Amino acid sequence: MNCSDGVCEIITPAELKKRTEIQSFWRFVRKNNVEVVMQYGRLYIIPNGCNLDALCEVYGKQIITCKITDGELYVEARGLIGENYAQDEIIAACGDWEIKENA
Repeated sequence: MNCSDGVCEIITPAELKKRTEIQSFWRFVRKNNVEVVMQYGRLYIIPNGCNLDALCEVYGKQIITCKITDGELYVEARGLIGENYAQDEIIAACGDWEIKENA
C-alpha cells in the first residue's frame, strides 16, 4: 500500500515491478549520461561509445529492440523495461532527464 497526502492506493506486485524497472531505467540514464529522444511517439536512448559497455552490462541478458539511424544506435526504452506493461508516455513522464524531440 502506498500512502501520500492522505490518499492511499493498493499497489499490485506487477505495478511495483513496473515502477521499479522504470526507476532503474532512469537511474541508468542519469548515471551514464545517455541521450534520450522521443521519435514518432516512441522513446529511445542513444548510447555512445562511452556508455555502450554499461548498456550491455546492465541490459545484456535480455532482448534489446534497436535500430541504426544516421550512424547512431537507437535503443527502444520500452524493450528495456518490459513492453507488456510500460508505455512510452508513462516512461517519459516518470523521468527527470531531458528528452529531445526527434521526429
